[in-house]
Amino acid sequence: MPTALPRFLVTACLLTLVISGADLAPPDQFEGKTISAIRWDPPSQPVLREDLARLMPIQAGNALHVADVRTAIKKLYSTGLYSNIEVEVTPGADGIALTFRTTEQWFVGPVEVRGGKVKLPPSEGQLQNATRLDLGTPYDDQDLQTAEENMRSLLERNGLYVAKIAPKVDRDNEHQSVSLTFRVDSGKRARFNLPIIIGDTKVPTDKVAHWAKYHGLFRWKQATQENTQAGLQNIRKKYNKQDRLTANVSLKDQKYNQEANRVDTTIEAEGGPKIKIDTEGAKVSKSKLETYVPVFDEETVNRDLLVSGVRNLRDYFQNKGYFDAEVDFREKELSADEREITFVITPGDRHKVISVDVKGNHYFTDDDIRERLFIHKAGTLILRHGRYSDGFAKRDKDAVEALYRDNGFHDIDVNVDAKDDYKGKKGDVAVTIVINEGAQYRVSTLDIEGMTRKDKPTIVAMLASLSGEPYSETNVALDRNYILNVYQSSGYPDATFEYKATPDKAAHTMAVQYTIVEGAPRYVRDVLITGMRTTRPRLVNPNISITAGEPLSWTEMGRM
Repeated sequence: MPTALPRFLVTACLLTLVISGADLAPPDQFEGKTISAIRWDPPSQPVLREDLARLMPIQAGNALHVADVRTAIKKLYSTGLYSNIEVEVTPGADGIALTFRTTEQWFVGPVEVRGGKVKLPPSEGQLQNATRLDLGTPYDDQDLQTAEENMRSLLERNGLYVAKIAPKVDRDNEHQSVSLTFRVDSGKRARFNLPIIIGDTKVPTDKVAHWAKYHGLFRWKQATQENTQAGLQNIRKKYNKQDRLTANVSLKDQKYNQEANRVDTTIEAEGGPKIKIDTEGAKVSKSKLETYVPVFDEETVNRDLLVSGVRNLRDYFQNKGYFDAEVDFREKELSADEREITFVITPGDRHKVISVDVKGNHYFTDDDIRERLFIHKAGTLILRHGRYSDGFAKRDKDAVEALYRDNGFHDIDVNVDAKDDYKGKKGDVAVTIVINEGAQYRVSTLDIEGMTRKDKPTIVAMLASLSGEPYSETNVALDRNYILNVYQSSGYPDATFEYKATPDKAAHTMAVQYTIVEGAPRYVRDVLITGMRTTRPRLVNPNISITAGEPLSWTEMGRM
């Protein structure tokens, strides 16, 4: 069962005195009194008796302290198995008796949508997701109404305004689980009318309405969510063809006409100005502009997108051998309804990468370095001029430095040196990757605190940051993932990992300390299999690797 705290109401008054014919007395009168007995109402509790004894800070024979009662309530709530807890105190001749009156928390079990009259769209799976009732989460009766409302909203967005939903709730007292079945009769789907168009459309509204294409070859299309969005996209495409790249088209309202079983759709369309995008200084086809200038995909124009277009076009020309290419843009208002954006391109001379050398590397081979480089010398049909740019140089510098840092070289320094007109031949470029490795840092000692497992030696042997190994944050991250995976696989889902690394006495060494907080173990209470309509249990059961009483393993759950 989930361990997250459910929604609950904690009452301010923890103790209530029940004596026939006597007035109620304030709780502080019982502070320090001897507890003669602890009772449970109902006697059967969702928490095992041995677990109750472990959770309870109060025991029969001890003195009563209100603070201990509050702590007991908090611990019971922390199991996630209770929605309400009250404590009643009854005085007697030999002390006072405490009665814990509890209300169990219900949890969402299988949620199914059935019905022979469910028309697509939406599918049964989409309707099930619309309920937002997730398996294992706390359940409240109000959730059923919310689930119905969500399902009806999805049905109506797909034109099914007369759909009928009949929910059925079954409760499994043993497992505190609620099974919910929704039987759906979709009814007849509504169709579109000609949409109502509002806004500064720049073109006649009746023309925009027909752009939506809500009418098919012979009749009005069905009012599904997909068709609604397709209509909006059709209008946007028409605006784009008119160079109105900043046009904004949105759905404002949909109203159902019950008598005609039609949907009246209101669409707001802001046409915006015409925007002409062109280049100067170098020819770029319209298809290439649409590929490299993101305003076409984003269907809007702003400085960030234009700057991105500048960067993309520069990379495009540099990939073609114009390594010194420069790109900028300018904007011009031609009229109140027309703008012009020009990308100014200065390609420069075409170059060719004739060599890419690596120098200064001792720990890694040339091949280890080269396989991480984006810079490439000429030689293939695709890279007839090779590949080089300032951006690629920075990328390769970062990639090689990351490789060294992951292996303990914290002072690594990489420079990319490009010589133009190499050996006097115009346009030839020779690239040299110059590496200054620096010292390699290693782990001097590894100390692990908080790990009480019997298989600790086996776990430690698998770690990357053992004594003598290169020290890097990447290796620490690998150890963290491995340790937490071991704990989560063996029923400790709340285990945490922290680390600290400090320079040791010897030069270029680090003392590493891992601190593990194991948390409490969790066990499988029971395994429930539901939702099988056509598959036989004998085909499913052999694939269930989790059994009741075993540690709760997230790894095993992920494998099923």
